[in-house]
Order: sequence, then C-alpha cells, then structure tokens
Amino acid sequence: MKFLVGGTTVIRTLGVGFAWLSAVATIARADGFRNPPPGAAGLGRANAFAAQVDGPLALSYNPANLAGIPNWQAEASLSWARSENRWRSSLGFSAATDDEWLALPNLYAGGPIAERWALGLGLTTPYGQAVDWGALSPVARVSPYYAKMAFVEMDSAVAWQVNDRWSVGAGLALAGSSLEFRQVVPWDRILGQPGLPAGEARVETSGGGLGVQAGVTWTVAPGHRLALAARTPVKVEYEGDLKLRHAPTLPMIRNSDFETEITFPARIVLGYGVELGSRVRIEADVEWNGWSSVDELPLKAGPNQPLIGADSLRYDWSDTWTVNAGAEWEFLEGWRLRGGYSYVPTPVPDATLSPTLPDEDRHVVTVGVGVRYGRHEFGAAWAWSIVPDRRVSGNQNPTYDGVYEIEPQLWALSYRLAFW
Repeated sequence: MKFLVGGTTVIRTLGVGFAWLSAVATIARADGFRNPPPGAAGLGRANAFAAQVDGPLALSYNPANLAGIPNWQAEASLSWARSENRWRSSLGFSAATDDEWLALPNLYAGGPIAERWALGLGLTTPYGQAVDWGALSPVARVSPYYAKMAFVEMDSAVAWQVNDRWSVGAGLALAGSSLEFRQVVPWDRILGQPGLPAGEARVETSGGGLGVQAGVTWTVAPGHRLALAARTPVKVEYEGDLKLRHAPTLPMIRNSDFETEITFPARIVLGYGVELGSRVRIEADVEWNGWSSVDELPLKAGPNQPLIGADSLRYDWSDTWTVNAGAEWEFLEGWRLRGGYSYVPTPVPDATLSPTLPDEDRHVVTVGVGVRYGRHEFGAAWAWSIVPDRRVSGNQNPTYDGVYEIEPQLWALSYRLAFW
C-alpha cells in the first residue's frame, strides 16, 4: 500500500511498527490463554476433578455433579498468577517481563431445587492473564510490550439425578471479554523521517459470546465413578478502538475503529475416580481442547486498514491432549491433603509464537489442603510448573526467533459455606 507524504512516495506500512497485531489472542500461559483450574480443591488436585467434584464448583468441571449437593452452598475462590519470562532474541538483545500478580476470582452457588434436581450459578474467569515487557524494553519496538486479556463468564446449569447410578447436567455460559495491547511506534523508521519522536499504538476492545456445557456421571460400582463433560466453542466478536499517541500530524495517521474475533475452544473431559475406603480418593482425567479454532484472526481497522498491511493473521494452533491425575486424603477428621500432576502441552507452534505468549509444554505438580469446620470449609493450593526453555526458529516473524525462559507461579485460596 502506498501513501503520499510531503510529495514523497512512502511504501512502508505500519505493519513494521504495529507488530502488536500479531499478539491478538496470545496471552501468557501454557494451554493457550486458559487460566488455571478454579478453586483450591481443583488446583490442589491438578484439575483431575471431573468425576469426584462436589459442591457448586461442579459448575466448572462437570455440571452433572451438581445433583449430588445435599444443601445450598456458596463458594468463593481467588487465584494469584504470575509468570517471569525472559527472552534472548536471535537479534542479539535480551529482555525480561515485569509482570504484577494477577487476581483471578470465581464465585459459585448451587443446591437442590426439587427432588433429584439441582441448580448451579457462577461467575468465573476461565481465560485471561497478561504480560508486560516494559515500554523501555527492546521488545517494545518489535512486539507489544503490554498485552492483557480479561474474560468473565456467567454460568448456569441444571442437573438431574436420574437414579442412584446416573446423573446428568447441562447449562449455558454467557461470556464477556476485553483485549488491550500497547506498542511503541518508531515513526522515524516508518515514515523515513529521521528525528521524529516515537509514539505509541494502543488497541482497546471488548465483546461477548455464548456457549453450552453438559456432563454425565456414572457410578460404575460403589466407590467408582466415570464422568464425561464437554463445552462448546465460544465465539467472541471484539469491537473497539485503535489509538495512536504522539503521532505526526498527517491525514492518513489517525485513530480508528478496530474489530477482530476469537473462537475460544471446545473442551471434552473424560475422568475416572476411585474411593479407597472412606478417606482416600484418586482420579485420572484426559482432556481434549480444540485449540485449532484459533487458526486465523481477522483484522478490521476502518480507515487505518492500509496502515496495518494485512486483513488477517495466521495462527495455526493445534488441538491438545492434557493428562491430569489427582488425589485427596482425609488424614484427620475435617482435614484433607491434596496433590496432583498435569502434563499441559502448548497449542502454539514455533512458526506463530510471539513474545506475548512465551508458551511451552509443561509438567505441573500441585499440593493443597482443605479444612472443614461445621458449615465452613477453607482451602489453599500451590502449583509448581517445570517448563523447559523454548528455542524458536523459523517463526513467520523472524524477529521473534530466540530462546524463551518461562517461570510461572500460582496460588489459590477458597472458602465454602453451607447454608443449611
């Protein structure tokens, strides 16, 4: 695309400066941009919870198990996530993120509404997180230095206990999400005019979508449960603004609308849980995530479209299989010790990885504790991720080649109250 600036033909496009567009939908965690398991019990058991989940937390793991709640309960959980990332670029520079701890809240309520029928309601944060390399980092000239996704779901489900061995559940998920990106723009390089001060490009968008979830639990034999749960994809259409700060006063350089869309993946979980006596429970789950829904993202920027230089971006993410195993031991009356392991593969190939998603396969080891006192139950959990360095070459944007080091940290607390 060509532009006339002061009588000079400029054939450079803002695709050079706006590498931030390659970051849409790629924010900070293995397993794409999915957040960690909600609740201290779920995290403590490393997400192996589809068959044995109890209480209103079943809304996020398997809605069929809502039918097993004996009374109305409410649960609040709060997770803290942070990832320290370092990048040794093939261009010769090094950088590190300066991320803050992010709080990820989840709220649930559920209980019986009729004989063999139960209802669950929730406000959850299944996706999100952020990354910040700093505006003064060398990363800021080739990629967004700041990227943040917020994603909130309003969940509801109804469950039916068909008989003593079978229960089923289904519901809706109404999602709202926002995206924000920031990148330094070197106007001197883009416009070929030495001495121009750098500016900044920001995208701020929001949108919504709707999904469906369902689950079934089968008591194969006393103490043995088999569960299957699934969620449909959720397509979110984002609308917002592309804002250029400290930009030169030229007709073709101005703020504009910005639109894109992300199809959050379908998910299917198969879990088998066993009770060993009255105090020990173990479970193993296999989970499929349809990340191939993130294949290509449209980019619409109104009058700024020529400056972007592309109508879409290629991602080519792959579907993944995650393996989870968890256990729980009631070592004293009302006291539970939890632990687990997950193998979490990344859906992001080398060719489309960006600094806003320094993602890699990881092994996750978790520990947790739960304490029940009367109608009150408290939980805490911690996750330790073993992540090898990722060496990227052959990226579609050669400036993203290099070695990425990732050190995530994760904690969770929860509180549950039984009303009667």
